[in-house]
Amino acid sequence: MNTIADRLLGMVVPKKTARAACQPSTYTFVRCINIVLYRYTCHILASCDERCTRVSIGRCP
Repeated sequence: MNTIADRLLGMVVPKKTARAACQPSTYTFVRCINIVLYRYTCHILASCDERCTRVSIGRCP
């Protein structure tokens, strides 16, 4: 799960599959592309929301 395509897939795959791929790098990448998509993704992955928020604040403008 290291390619750009794999990271993009994280925005659209089913909840169970996406949760398995919860990594800070993935969510930093998504948020830097589009904050709306980032928030949507993290909302689905409620268990990962805190980490997503922490990473995005540290890495993105």
